Amino acid sequence: MKRFRKVAVACMSMAMLAGCGGEESANTDEIVIGVNYELTGNVAQYGIAHRDGIQMAVDEINADGGINGKKIKLVIKDNKSEAAEVSAMSELLANEGAVAILGPATTGATAQAFAVASNTKVPTISASATGDSVTLDKDGNTLPYGFITCFTDSYQGGAIAEFAIEKGYNRVLVFHDTNDYGKGLLNAFEKSYKGEIVSTEGFNTDDKDFSSIITKNADQDYDAVVILGYYEASGQLVKQLRKGGNDKPILGPDGFDDSRFIDLVGADDLNNVYFTTHFTTVGDDEVVQKFIADFAEKYDGATPGAFHALGYDEAYFVADAIKRVMDDGKDVTPENVKEALENTKSFSMVTGTFSMGKDHQAKKSIKVVELQNGKQVNATTVEAE
Repeated sequence: MKRFRKVAVACMSMAMLAGCGGEESANTDEIVIGVNYELTGNVAQYGIAHRDGIQMAVDEINADGGINGKKIKLVIKDNKSEAAEVSAMSELLANEGAVAILGPATTGATAQAFAVASNTKVPTISASATGDSVTLDKDGNTLPYGFITCFTDSYQGGAIAEFAIEKGYNRVLVFHDTNDYGKGLLNAFEKSYKGEIVSTEGFNTDDKDFSSIITKNADQDYDAVVILGYYEASGQLVKQLRKGGNDKPILGPDGFDDSRFIDLVGADDLNNVYFTTHFTTVGDDEVVQKFIADFAEKYDGATPGAFHALGYDEAYFVADAIKRVMDDGKDVTPENVKEALENTKSFSMVTGTFSMGKDHQAKKSIKVVELQNGKQVNATTVEAE
């Protein structure tokens, strides 16, 4: 099998995952990995996509014999997109014997989960929490059991700013969510943007009617609109801008990257729209195209989005760490898995190649894609520094 052929660590084909070196480490034939995602509630689309990507990866690994002969057992919990449930599910999964926990999706929820992980001492990994400080405590020290495998808000906020200038958008109108995600992106954008921000307007994640802030800025002179938020509110805002006759270019973050965003706006109104993403189906990369084909086969012809791909890679990231623990003759404990995660170098899968930094943040590339009639048509890759 070839799932791991691009990962620059020893024994990285899936066949080798199933039987290359190392002593068997635990007293069970199963390795428990927890899944703590938003499967219902405001951001359920993100959580469901991650879960499906994770499930696909684990099914592949187990079909190939598991990790050195041991199968992965997923224990999946729904945190309902609620902070209290995030914490409760994190504790529950730790008590159920998880050696690592995957999720949640959003920055705010992940901060909750990482706080719990510091107490349970179970490594917790988010594939999409982009907050710059989510892996750090209030003093700037790295949280020992929290990891992210995606780029950060400062990186994507800066990328949006640079892309705007490259496109000649020297005057922009900015709308942003007032949650941690939106504020982090806004801060990064403002620091990097070399043009003029004619106005900045905040909105709430659960807002549905944006007529007041649209009308307030109707007479502004600008080249493009920047919207910094998740798909639900952002989709409603884009829809209302377009229905009101605003055909200016729209730039956004990875929060746009969900099929629900397209459904909310309507494909016909999604032209001249650009957003940052972790993954795109545009291009001819063999690894990516195989993933797309395999995903379609597993999920009734569906096309994977960024959060499917992030979940898929997240599961392989943890599986790779567990394999290295076993190959070193160590027990598969949360502490040993944590140390292996910290030592990950040049891990390469469908969302790109990364190494884990000392701040427990992946050093990774970013893509900016263009939508025409709701379809991704162009993609530009920016390599992480």
